[in-house]
Amino acid sequence: MKLPFYIARRYFFSKKSANVINLISVIALLGISFGTAALIIVLSVFNGFEQMARSMLNAFNPDIKIVAARGKYFDKQQVVSSLDNMQGIEAYSFVMQDNALMEYEDRQYIGYVKGVDENFLKVTGIDTMMIYGDFQLYYKGRPMAVVGAGIANSLGVQLNFLGAIKLWLPRPEAKISFDITQMFVRTHIFPSGIFSVHQDFDSKYIFVPLDFLQYTLGLDTNIVSAAEIKLTNADAAPEVERQLGRKLGKDFRVMDRYEQEALFYKIVHSERLAVILILTFIVIIASFNVIATISMLIIDKRKDIEILNFLGADKTMLKKIFINQGLIINGFGVLIGLIFGIGLVMVQKYFGILEFPSVTSLSYLYYPVELRLTDIAITLAIVLFIGYFASVLPVRFFIEKYFSNGQQG
Repeated sequence: MKLPFYIARRYFFSKKSANVINLISVIALLGISFGTAALIIVLSVFNGFEQMARSMLNAFNPDIKIVAARGKYFDKQQVVSSLDNMQGIEAYSFVMQDNALMEYEDRQYIGYVKGVDENFLKVTGIDTMMIYGDFQLYYKGRPMAVVGAGIANSLGVQLNFLGAIKLWLPRPEAKISFDITQMFVRTHIFPSGIFSVHQDFDSKYIFVPLDFLQYTLGLDTNIVSAAEIKLTNADAAPEVERQLGRKLGKDFRVMDRYEQEALFYKIVHSERLAVILILTFIVIIASFNVIATISMLIIDKRKDIEILNFLGADKTMLKKIFINQGLIINGFGVLIGLIFGIGLVMVQKYFGILEFPSVTSLSYLYYPVELRLTDIAITLAIVLFIGYFASVLPVRFFIEKYFSNGQQG
């Protein structure tokens, strides 16, 4: 064992002449421990919520989506042959989406009406997100609507045949006119179910049969606004996206899950970075206790410094002793923090101690957590880096000051 580390270890475990140094040492160790644990716990909870949001988005969004590069609609026959001949596609569905003014009794709401075909449930898992009723687009030959929970709450929608949702849809190629009937087409449809995926979707969408929406807008049955695709292997999405892009050409835009929700993923990454920066600042504040501990320890051990210097210890060796002292404090703090943080995450993951105050999806009753090795590595790097500089700064100041005063014996 090297002499500087041996002496630093003895200083750490030995009783100091001033009790306040012992107290500050404990506070410093606990501060590092809580900072480390906070990073582990908060990042794990953040990962859990991110994973939960991703799974909900995946239930709504397809693996790949094709839209027209220009305009709202395209003829589906332009892409059918490419989809039928493409390896790796399990199923595909054609959809149409448009803005609409929705009325139910005396309430109004503006959202999106999305017409879907019979293959839609093969592409997405929206039917697993139903909270009332069923994902049923036809009942005894009558077209039905599946409504987002946010829209249903705003309109006060009831699942019965006593009240229909009235829809005002903009006519394709309509010109601006003072006559509202020339600009919009009016229809109505009864609700069959209510879904809840995510607030952004719940408050925007209602689903109706594709042919119902095409008929209402006076469009041909081949006219759609998007093709949504499910792959046999979701990991192959980048390669399938590239191949479809080459086949379809510049008239179409092919998007994977990330591109469909680019804003969401950018916000997630930004929030994650902000969380790391905030918790890093907390660790920096906690490291001031390490600076105070090392500073007071150097002052307390000034006689030992004189003796060691007389015995031949140079300035470099004395610096190593007290830097090692700071590293020991940080090391024990990080170890305790890791044990505490990982332990709490594992308890929550397997036993579900903390529950949601209100459940919006039966799949998630407890706060989700996900521990990642990359987060542990990031936490170790941040805390140890800050701890190292918190140990070096006071040592350089006091040891340099000691030797500059000519007290090296």
